Amino acid sequence: MDGETALSQTLQVGNGITPTATATTTTTTTTTTTTTTTTTPPATTATTTTTTTPTTTTLTPSPTSTATQPAIEMLLHSGWNFISVPKALAEGHNTADVVFSGVNKEGHSIFTYDGEIGAWTQLRYGDTVNLLDGIWIYSADSRYVSLMYSSVTSPSPSGKPLYTGWNSIGFASAQPVAAREALSSLLDHWDQVIGYDSSLQFYEVSIVRNGSGSHSDANPVYPFRGYWIRMTGNSTLST
Repeated sequence: MDGETALSQTLQVGNGITPTATATTTTTTTTTTTTTTTTTPPATTATTTTTTTPTTTTLTPSPTSTATQPAIEMLLHSGWNFISVPKALAEGHNTADVVFSGVNKEGHSIFTYDGEIGAWTQLRYGDTVNLLDGIWIYSADSRYVSLMYSSVTSPSPSGKPLYTGWNSIGFASAQPVAAREALSSLLDHWDQVIGYDSSLQFYEVSIVRNGSGSHSDANPVYPFRGYWIRMTGNSTLST
């Protein structure tokens, strides 16, 4: 059984989600706000200054390097991991082939979920690992991967568009944050969030908007983790 088929058969959450990245198996699981799903998921750039004189031209290269911060280690557990990056990654260190270069995926693909079309998409060699994306990756063993954050000040991204129904997300925070605060940009357009404990290969208790007790939206969401979020309308998750 290939990785896409395995994921399609075992990793799903919510009404209407049918993982069909490359396989044809269709599975539907209904998630309520009071139950926890327990299925296991599956450069340097040279700039040139020209000085002109009546008889000669002098070329003076001035190399600059992409600014990075010290590497941060992110733990992957054996099995399926639902992850995200809490900050934008540096150029040259932000593609799937670089970030996950040492991971033995045992033939499994890396997946994200496109909430606009309601389908799994593969994160392929050279594809960018984006801030706010929830990513599924399989690891044959527990290991760390190094994340190189960008320290270059750039215009803030517009955010991640989310669509009615289920979407996969991450959060732009290096510290745990109350779900209601982390999702404040969505106003009342969401109704529940579900995390995944990769160490146990088990879905966590859902966080419900205006919920209480174990479902309270005061409960935290965490950096480096991916989450399912169910939207009641289209909106944009801000950084």
